[in-house]
Formats: sequence, C-alpha cells, structure tokens
Amino acid sequence: MRARDARRAAGGAAVLLAACVSNPAPSGWLPPAQVAAREAFGGWIVVDTTRGAGRGSYAGGGAAAVEGELIAVDADTAFVMSGTTLVALPKAAVRDASLFAYDAEWGSLALWSVLGTVSTISNGGYLLLTAPLWIIAGTSATASRSRAPRVELAQQGWAQLRLYARFPQGMPPGLDRKSLLPSPRQMKGRFGSQ
Repeated sequence: MRARDARRAAGGAAVLLAACVSNPAPSGWLPPAQVAAREAFGGWIVVDTTRGAGRGSYAGGGAAAVEGELIAVDADTAFVMSGTTLVALPKAAVRDASLFAYDAEWGSLALWSVLGTVSTISNGGYLLLTAPLWIIAGTSATASRSRAPRVELAQQGWAQLRLYARFPQGMPPGLDRKSLLPSPRQMKGRFGSQ
C-alpha cells in the first residue's frame, strides 16, 4: 500500500512541476525580486520576430527569435543586448515577446509542496484527503509564483515591457550604442565563461 501511495505522491509532484512556467534566462542571470528592484539592468526578454526583422547592428537578420537583456523601447524600435551585440528590432516586425523581470525562486516552494505531499503517507487513511489538498494548494501556489515575473507583450503591451528595460524612458539621445556593455550576469551566463 505504501509503494502505491508513494507513486501517487510522485505523480502529484509531476503535476506540480508541469504547471510551472520555465524561465529561459541563463541559470543565475536573473536576480531575486528584492535585488532586481535595485539594479540598473533590464529583464530577460525573448522576442519572436518575422523573417528579416533585424536591422542596424543585428547580424542575424533572418532569425526567428532574439533573446537577451531588454535595453530600451523607443517609439518604433525595441533594443535587446543579445550576447555582446545590441539588436535593434522594429516593433512592427515583432510577433510576440515574453519578458522575465526577476528570478521567482519557485523551486523551494515546489520542494516544500512535494515534501508535504509525500509526508501525507504518515496520515494513514486520511491520506486520501490530505494528499490531494497538498497537491492542489502546492500546485496553485508554485504555478502562481513561477508566473509572477513574466510580462507578456500580447497581454500588457510595450508600455509595460519598457518598465523592465535598462533605459525605461527609451534609448538616451547621443548615447554611443557601441559603448553599451552586457550585464555582468549575462556574461557569466550563456554567452560567457562561467
């Protein structure tokens, strides 16, 4: 009986993790919410574009997606630091964009939910009530927390996305764009050495 209960608890844990939003930012790139509010860097954005959307310093004009730090959003252009390249994307060519403002740190909440579900094995017959409660509450809390830092272009629009840019008021006039450097986190993540 206990092996079957353990399998049910493991199944509940799988449901819990499946309900969460995965974060495309390199591991360790996004700071926790408290730190992100004090930093001057933009959030991690994934932009889906139409073919040939890039211009300016964008080398991969035919790419379907661009990801990196959101630098600025102007009237007609979004700027993304992808690796060490500043990518200028015309807004008209953007199909969709998802921005992650901070690390939701939902892994610890998921772990507590899984451990709580597994602990219901000690409840005997009451497990039939307590395990589903742990699964439902843990799944909804973890899923909600994993979605909290996500800002969607289709739902919130460019005005909301620009709040999470390095330059929320737009690209500063007269700024030498070649002088912009990636966030130190970005260099430690996917694009640089660890």
